[in-house]
Amino acid sequence: MVPTYKEISCPFCGRVVRDSDKYCIFCGSKIQKAKKKKEKTKEQEIIEQEVDKDLGFLKGVSKNKDDKEKTDTPFMIEEDSQEDLEDTVLSLEEIKKEKKSKKDSKKKKNIKIELPQEIKDQLECKMKLAIIEDKKKKLKEKLKALKEDLNEEKYEYDMDYAKQINVKLNAFKVIKEEFNEKEENLRTELGPKGMFRVDELEDELEVQREQLIELKRAFKLHKVKKDIYEQLRLEYSTGFREAEKELHDLRSNIIRWLSSEKADKNRLENRIRLLQGRYKTKEVDEEEFKRQKKEISLELERVAQRVKILEIYSRAKKKKFF
Repeated sequence: MVPTYKEISCPFCGRVVRDSDKYCIFCGSKIQKAKKKKEKTKEQEIIEQEVDKDLGFLKGVSKNKDDKEKTDTPFMIEEDSQEDLEDTVLSLEEIKKEKKSKKDSKKKKNIKIELPQEIKDQLECKMKLAIIEDKKKKLKEKLKALKEDLNEEKYEYDMDYAKQINVKLNAFKVIKEEFNEKEENLRTELGPKGMFRVDELEDELEVQREQLIELKRAFKLHKVKKDIYEQLRLEYSTGFREAEKELHDLRSNIIRWLSSEKADKNRLENRIRLLQGRYKTKEVDEEEFKRQKKEISLELERVAQRVKILEIYSRAKKKKFF
């Protein structure tokens, strides 16, 4: 079946997506043409700064203790905080290996990946899609090389050679169809929008902030009464902070998961290095070396794709309003 869509590259992560996609199924970024920015007036900039100050985006501007309490859960996860989380997880791995005291075991229980099952399933789905996309890319390269063989003179007069090429070509087409079918099934699992909860929350934060800006502008222009302004301001701010907290919690757990996958990746890479050492010392023969290396490399490739997807969602996207 010939696809009715056109494949394009995501302008943010570079992976292959469809021209009909509203969001990238890998990084969650919006796939849309860039719109020309309207020049902001000075008044508009002041209003946005005031809203950002209320929401705790601008560092060093809030002197109110209540504001500090409200912004206790930061929306952005800085690199330092990610490293701290990774260090925590890695230290727990060491604790497990060394079999320390029961106190250490209790600490380990507190560092579990507490992601909702739906989120885990969506991430797993994205990871599988990333692996398929990578395989399709490699298959495309092989098809390109095979098409070059079709143009050779040998293909015209050598029947056996032509038969071999045709067999390969048909096999590649079958594999491509299988990949497309798997991709369709995974896209169906993701849902009609292909939206991930992290992406939804980021969009929700953007919408809530815009609503607060419009509300403040309307209030300053005396289009909204003070009691309505205060009521809506509380409603939008509460919605923002709830989404902010949920997003922070999700990211914290995604970072823990990422640390675990990175540890697996390091272990697999170390296994390959050890295997190479064993081969050099003739502990294993060439045939066994190649067999084991292929097996480990396939697993390493799978884990590497998982790491890529988790890395995308472990950090906040650089939205325009930050």
